[in-house]
Amino acid sequence: MTRLGLAFVAISLASLAFAQQGGPYCILRNQDLYGPPNCFQFYLADTTRTSGGMVEIAPGGACVATALALRQGWEVDPTLGGPYWNWEAGDDAMKVLSRFGDDAYGCLAAGGGGGLPLPPTPPAPPATPGPTSNPFGRYCVLRDPDLYGPPNCFQFYLADTTRTSGQMAIIDAQGFCWVTPLAARQGYEVDPTLGGPYRNWEAADFAMTRLSRYGDDVYGCLAALWPPDDESDENGAGPGGPNACRWAFDGECDEPGIGTGVCAAGTDTADCALVGGPDSCRWAFDGECDEPGIGTGLCVAGTDTADCALVGGPDSCRWAFDGECDEPGIGTGLCPAGTDTADCRGGAQPGPIDMPEDVEQRQQRLDVCADWVAADSGGVEGTVDTWDISAIPAGASFDIAFDAHSVPDSFRVTYQGATVLDTGWRGDANYGDQPRYAAGIAGPGQGQQDDLFVRAGTTGFTVTVIGGEDGTAWDYRIRCRTR
Repeated sequence: MTRLGLAFVAISLASLAFAQQGGPYCILRNQDLYGPPNCFQFYLADTTRTSGGMVEIAPGGACVATALALRQGWEVDPTLGGPYWNWEAGDDAMKVLSRFGDDAYGCLAAGGGGGLPLPPTPPAPPATPGPTSNPFGRYCVLRDPDLYGPPNCFQFYLADTTRTSGQMAIIDAQGFCWVTPLAARQGYEVDPTLGGPYRNWEAADFAMTRLSRYGDDVYGCLAALWPPDDESDENGAGPGGPNACRWAFDGECDEPGIGTGVCAAGTDTADCALVGGPDSCRWAFDGECDEPGIGTGLCVAGTDTADCALVGGPDSCRWAFDGECDEPGIGTGLCPAGTDTADCRGGAQPGPIDMPEDVEQRQQRLDVCADWVAADSGGVEGTVDTWDISAIPAGASFDIAFDAHSVPDSFRVTYQGATVLDTGWRGDANYGDQPRYAAGIAGPGQGQQDDLFVRAGTTGFTVTVIGGEDGTAWDYRIRCRTR
C-alpha cells in the first residue's frame, strides 16, 4: 500500500487533556523532506505553551510562528492557519489539510503516497567504501516520541543512509542501523521493532505503514489516544447513541472491531453502516488490495472486492517483474505465495518492444459502462487506438480483454501519460525461439486485466497493439464499470 508516503505524519500536538481546554490553536506546516513541493507535515500548536512555544498570537489576532519554529522550518499554514479557539476545530482543519484526510494541497495526486503508483526505487549507490556500499541495505526507520501524545505514540522517519548531508542514520559493518548525532539531537532513535536496514525504498515504506498510526498502528497509539468509553449498555453500545461519535459522518467507520476503534461501539452508525459490503473500503478502486492477509490490511475482509479480485493469480504481486522474488520462504515475503511467478521461478518477463515505423492511428469512443465494446483488428506492424471516454463519469474503472491468438502480439494501455498495462509478447510459446520475440513470450494469447485505471480528469486513453509478423490476427475489448 504504497498509498501512505514517506513521512506518515499529520501531527496533532494536543493530547486529550487539551480537548476541552487550552488554546487558542494555530496550524503550522513544514515541507516534507522527500515529497513533492506540495506535500507537508502539519502541526497543531497551542499558543498558551510557556516553554518550547512554536506559535503565538499577534496583537492583530493573527498566528505568528516563533523563532524556534522558524529554525525548524515551520511556517503558519497560509490556507487554514487559524487561530482556532478549541482543539476540535483545529483538528478538523488539520484533516482538511492532511494527505490522510481531504489532502487540500493535492499531495497524493502529486505522488506523495497513498494508492497511486509508488515512486521508483532510488538508483543503487556507487560502490565506494563506507555506508553507501553497505551490502545489508540502504534505509533505516527512525522514531521520535510524539511531544504531547501517550508514551506509545511516535513520529516515524525513513532515513536514507547514503545522504551526504543532513544524514540521520548509518549502517555499520554488522548490518545494524544507528542514528547519527544529528538525529539523536532531534530526539530520534532507531525503531526497535522494524528499524531495518532495508535494501529498497518499497520494503522500508511497507514497514513504515505497519508502524504508523495511519497504517497498522503497531504500537497502539490510537487506542491510547482515544480509549473506548467504559460506560456501555447491555448491547455494548457506548453512551450518546447512534452517531454520537465526534467523527460521525466523516466517511470512515470509527467503531471498534470494524473500524478505527477511536469511538465506542454503536456511536458511528452512519459511517459503519456499509462496512462489510463489497467495495465499501474507503480505498476501493484505487488499484491496490487493502484486505487483511492478501493486501495492506487497511480495510475489513470483503470490503475491497474489485482491487483484491486478482490477488493470488500469477504475477499479481505489486512488485512483479522487478527482478526480485517477493514470495514468502523464497524471497522477501512482501507478496503472497504464487503471486510473483516470473521473478521467483524464472518465467518470461515483458521485455522492451520497440514501436514500428508504420503505425495506424484510429479513433474509438466509449459511451456507456457495463458492456464490452470491441475494437476491430488492426495492421500487422502497429495500431494506436485513442479512446474518447468523455461521456463516462469520473470514478469509473476500466478493464481490457485481449486475444492475440497464436502469432504473438503485444498490447499496451496508457492513461494520463503512464503505462498501466504492458503485456509483452502474448501468443503461442512455440514462437519463443524466433529473434523477433527475443524478449520472451510472456503468456498465452488470451488474457484479461481488470481495474487498469480509474477515470479522473483526463478524458482519453490509448491502446497500442504491435503485431508480430504477417498473418497475425488479434482483437481486444474495453469495458468500464461504475460502483
